[in-house]
Amino acid sequence: MSNYLVLIGIVIIVVGFALILDVLSLVIIAGIVTGLASGMGIVEILDIIGQGFVSNRLMSLFLISFPVIAVIKRYGLKEKSWPKIHLIT
Repeated sequence: MSNYLVLIGIVIIVVGFALILDVLSLVIIAGIVTGLASGMGIVEILDIIGQGFVSNRLMSLFLISFPVIAVIKRYGLKEKSWPKIHLIT
């Protein structure tokens, strides 16, 4: 039965998705709880999470650019930056 205890992270993810919780927080909490259930220390868990973040930081930078583009588009920066061309008709 103790071997199945480390699968608690999957249960946390499923329940969190069902309750429509924040995905990033949910995954981090599930990782910490799974690490604690498997007998790891908190420092070791944070070290593993940090190594995963550093190895995938280029993907993180790519994903951070989406909200920036959305805000720029929302406030019409493209229309304000490009000069208006008036066609003579």
